[in-house]
Amino acid sequence: MSEVRGIDIVNAKIERMLAVGGLDREAYLELANILKSEMQENFRVGGRPTAWKPSERVRRKGGQTLRLTGRLMNSLTAFADDTGGGVGTNVKYAAIHNFGGDIVRHAHSRIGVEFRRPKRGKFAGKQIFAKRGTGSIKKNISVGQYIITIDPRPFDYISPQGRSDIIKAAGRRLIVGATDG
Repeated sequence: MSEVRGIDIVNAKIERMLAVGGLDREAYLELANILKSEMQENFRVGGRPTAWKPSERVRRKGGQTLRLTGRLMNSLTAFADDTGGGVGTNVKYAAIHNFGGDIVRHAHSRIGVEFRRPKRGKFAGKQIFAKRGTGSIKKNISVGQYIITIDPRPFDYISPQGRSDIIKAAGRRLIVGATDG
C-alpha cells in the first residue's frame, strides 16, 4: 500500500484533533470520499501538480492518458471503519501506472515481433534486446521477450485545497470528548 502524496500533513493535523475528540465511521468515510475525489481529479486534468507524460497511445491517436476506458479512475473506492479510512482499487495495473516500471512481454503475443542484439554488425544468435528510454540495453530477458517501460503517472496526489477540505471536514465531524479507537 502506498502513501498518498501530501497525506502526511493531513494525518498530523487530524491526530492533533483526535487528542480532544474522536471521529466515527461516517466521518472517516466522508474524509475518504474527499480523498477519492482528489485522486479522480488527477485523472480528469491529466496529472497534478505537474502534467503526466503523454502515453504512446495518446501521442499516436489522441485522447487522454489513463482515460481510454476510465476503468482505473472509476475503480477507486473509498472505505472506512471506526479507526480510519482510505481509498483503494482492485485494478491489477494501478501500481505500475502510479509508480512506473518495466513490463516484460512475450513477442509471440505480437505477430512477427522479435528483437536481436547486434554483434559487430551481425545478429548474434537468439539473444534478445529491448530499448529502454534512450536506447540502453536491458539484460537478462529470454528469447521472444521484449520490455515495455511505463512512465510514472502518480494519481495518488492531494492538492493543497484537497488537504484543506479534508481537515475542515474532520473539524466539522469531530466528536469532542470522545476518544478515537
